[in-house]
Amino acid sequence: MTDCAEGHNVEIVRLGMPPIPQTGPIRLLMIDDDVKLCRLIRDYLKPIGFEVSFAHSGHDGLAIALEPGVQAVILDVMLPGLAGVEVLRRIRSA
Repeated sequence: MTDCAEGHNVEIVRLGMPPIPQTGPIRLLMIDDDVKLCRLIRDYLKPIGFEVSFAHSGHDGLAIALEPGVQAVILDVMLPGLAGVEVLRRIRSA
């Protein structure tokens, strides 16, 4: 358990997966149209080694997700422009 922003605790659990060797921050992309939620997630994850970037539409998120260096994505299902399920489908097929 790690202390994070505003005295809250966050526990990162990777079920059934081997650890990923890291030499720097984990580059996470959050695709969500809720700007406040994106900032909250960033505030929780930054102190424990994540570099968090945001996209607030499906089209923008897809473009960024396909760039080299993104290691993980948090994806909302209901997004403006391109639904999250379609974004996921296109990421998987890339």
